[in-house]
Amino acid sequence: MVNYKNIKIPKHKCKKCGIPLNRIYKTGLCRECYDVEPKNYKPIIKNYCSCGSEINKRSKMCPDCYIKKQKSDITLRKVKNRPSLNQLLEDVKNNGYLATGRKYCVSDNTIRKWIKKMSK
Repeated sequence: MVNYKNIKIPKHKCKKCGIPLNRIYKTGLCRECYDVEPKNYKPIIKNYCSCGSEINKRSKMCPDCYIKKQKSDITLRKVKNRPSLNQLLEDVKNNGYLATGRKYCVSDNTIRKWIKKMSK
């Protein structure tokens, strides 16, 4: 004789096909119906620079355009009025790199780079 009290009858059914579910899923669908249903993926939005190259979603412009802007935009410089090459060489000759850097509120390496760029 079969004891029906010990048999568990699933209370939940699949919303789509009506198959009894032993386990409750968030969607309310069985595995077969869930796999067939299309997923709602977010579309990938690509950002482009003004020149047309693809950029990161957090970037405003590509590295090439940024370098071009930085070279052309003098207002981005810390020292707006840089001294001439002759003035720099004279200051370095008299005072040295460190003192010249302190005079213009930059490091000694910056003075070296200024001289290197102006010499080209």
